[in-house]
Amino acid sequence: RITDTASQRAKGTRTAPNRSLVYSDTRRSATARVGAGVLDAMAPLEPLMNSAAWLMSQLAAQVEHRAEEVFEELAAPGGVGEEVDLAEFWFACMPILHGAAVTDAEEVLAEFQRRWARIISVPEDSRRVHVTHSAIAERAAEEFPPAAPGWTASRYISPDVMIAARDAGSVDDGDFELVLGELHLATNTMGASLFVSQHPRPAELLELTGRDFPGPRLLPLLPKEHTSRLSVRVRNVLVRPEDYYIALRELTADPHRDRTVLSADARVTRRRGRLTALLPDGSEFAVTDVFGHVLTTLAMDMFRLLPDADHVPRLTVDKLVVSRESWRFTGGDLDFAGEKSEARRYVRARNWRSGLGLPRHVFVVSPAEPRPFYVDFDAPVYVNILAKAARRLARKDPLAKLTVTEMLPTPEHAWLTDDQGNAYTSELRFVAVDQHD
Repeated sequence: RITDTASQRAKGTRTAPNRSLVYSDTRRSATARVGAGVLDAMAPLEPLMNSAAWLMSQLAAQVEHRAEEVFEELAAPGGVGEEVDLAEFWFACMPILHGAAVTDAEEVLAEFQRRWARIISVPEDSRRVHVTHSAIAERAAEEFPPAAPGWTASRYISPDVMIAARDAGSVDDGDFELVLGELHLATNTMGASLFVSQHPRPAELLELTGRDFPGPRLLPLLPKEHTSRLSVRVRNVLVRPEDYYIALRELTADPHRDRTVLSADARVTRRRGRLTALLPDGSEFAVTDVFGHVLTTLAMDMFRLLPDADHVPRLTVDKLVVSRESWRFTGGDLDFAGEKSEARRYVRARNWRSGLGLPRHVFVVSPAEPRPFYVDFDAPVYVNILAKAARRLARKDPLAKLTVTEMLPTPEHAWLTDDQGNAYTSELRFVAVDQHD
């Protein structure tokens, strides 16, 4: 009524929520406190995060090596000499950043998983694998030695951890299990605008950012219309006045903001054996920081201990589930999807699920769908959604596979309740900072 404008979906075939008018992000008037037992149970995160730091360092090294080749070509005899215009260098590196770097990321991840396979043995056809932190810590340290951060943002690792318990009392008593939802690499998830804008003390977040990075950072200035995993809600807003923006494309920030540099005004040269971006005022940054957003986009969801397979067991370290059980199917494998009768489709889906031993509650990721979606096999409407997705995938690519992952924690593990006894899902989000120099 205020805008006299209808909500709308994004252009193209991508299904997007109708959010063009209003966002509703709110804070609860409740506080939950957990004790040392939960913190102690997070100890297995240490070798995981150390291995993630190694993973990012390897990726950055591969990309930097390719960038060196580009620099050599531009600075060759007949070229511009020992310095290269950053705008020209960025343009010349585009095939690397959006081509070869993707292949490099896949190869680095494969080596990462091979090293974890030497640490944790996963018996064939197993559904549950449990190891102890003490049994893997030393071997993990050998396989993943300390590695210097490849770009500034890679100092950040943001785990999302959920607590599975019957009720708050069980958490206090130590009768709980932790589930690692995701391990976001090279990003501070708490820097997203929706969290900062609702934080009771936003200035404290900026102060902590200054503690993480005592000096200025070089941040790529992203176009306003950039759609790569960004929106008004999740853009990083923890940017300090002392940080530099480098405009690689359009200048979409305040043109009068101090420390906003056009790429044509910066140079690329060598300093102390590394490619370095040299700004007009003499400030220097590793050239990988210029690639920061691309590298973070590649790395953010790279962390997967176990390689893709038609069946991946649940992997637990002490009380921390680090990988949920999952299955992979082609669209045609879901033989109930083509059933015309909704009632028979529902029954056949239930039999299909029972025969494979799938849990009732799952999440599904399909190459033909823009987002993961939830399925409850006891609810006909969700079975219909799954069937439709399977048919769409079979038409688009008969050999492509969708991934079905167990929902964990399950609804009965929703231990966080309000004063009326209503149960809610919850997630503990925090940010770790790599202190390696």
